[in-house]
Order: sequence, then structure tokens, then C-alpha cells
Amino acid sequence: FSVNDEVTDIIAAGGSDSLSDGSLIRVKAIYLRQPLSSDYVEFDIIAPPQIPTLPPSIPITECFTKIEKSGNYILEKDLICKDTAIAVYVDNVNIDCQDHLIQGPISLNESTAGILFSGGSASVVGCNIVGFTYGITYNPTLVKPGNLAIVDNYIAKNNYGIELKGVSSIKLHSNTFSGNRN
Repeated sequence: FSVNDEVTDIIAAGGSDSLSDGSLIRVKAIYLRQPLSSDYVEFDIIAPPQIPTLPPSIPITECFTKIEKSGNYILEKDLICKDTAIAVYVDNVNIDCQDHLIQGPISLNESTAGILFSGGSASVVGCNIVGFTYGITYNPTLVKPGNLAIVDNYIAKNNYGIELKGVSSIKLHSNTFSGNRN
């Protein structure tokens, strides 16, 4: 039996061992190479390492969602809100809007926000934010300042597209800003 031999019929197999990380499996097998003769072989199968699974995303389905637990959040439908749509009060929050719309009251006289962050590290991806005083606002009042990523969003017709106070670092990438007053 060599590495290049093709094994077509394994008639018995058993005895396996694996490392603690599950990456190596040792198999003992009897296989047929020629009719009426059998060979015993021991070989290793190296399995790919297990990929850790991400925790499931937490759905956002209504206006004035208060996020008070770190995690991954996903907007499941368009929101048409009379006040702030999403308020984040903790560190380590990722929001994926999946290209859904977050629409505000379009009255720019009231203080509203599409997404309000009270500090911490966070990311916002794939949102269409329209008609608020602040499209996205970041002001570390409750949580220590952190890093913010704003990626692939459409932010339009707000009084302020983005307001940032005290953010440690920011990544802005592939966003479109249109018709914001300031």
C-alpha cells in the first residue's frame, strides 16, 4: 500500500484515535487490493481544524430598539420611526442592516437619531438612514470611548449625517452621503 494506491474496498475498519483538538484521526483498516488477498494498513487522516461558530445575530424589528447587551444585531425589516430608531448603550455591538431602510420623522427640529451610540466599540454596515436630526451619532456618555466602523451605508436627508464625539478611532468606507444639511 502506498500513498498513490487507490483503495476501493475497505472491508473492515476500526480503532481510531484523535488529538485533543480533533485534528488527527488514526484509522486501522483491512482493504482488498487483489481478489482473495487482503492487506492490513494503518493510516492517518488529517481533518481540517474546526471553525468556531459565531453566535447567532439578534434581530432588530422595531423602532426605538434599546441595545443593552454586546453582540451581533441584524435589522430584519425597514423601520419608519417617530423618534430615535436604535440606541446602543453597551460596548462591542455590530449592526448589519442588510440594506434595509431606517427612516426618521423628517422633522429636523426634534433631536432624533437613526443610530445612537453611547460609546464603546461598534460597527454599522449596510444601513439606509434617512430623515433624522443625526443619521449616526456617537457620544461616549455611558460607555468608555472605543473604535467605530461605518461601512457601506447610505446616509441622506438628515440634519447631520454623522456626529462623532470622543471616538478613539474611526473607519469610514464605501458610504454614500447625500442631502444632509450639515
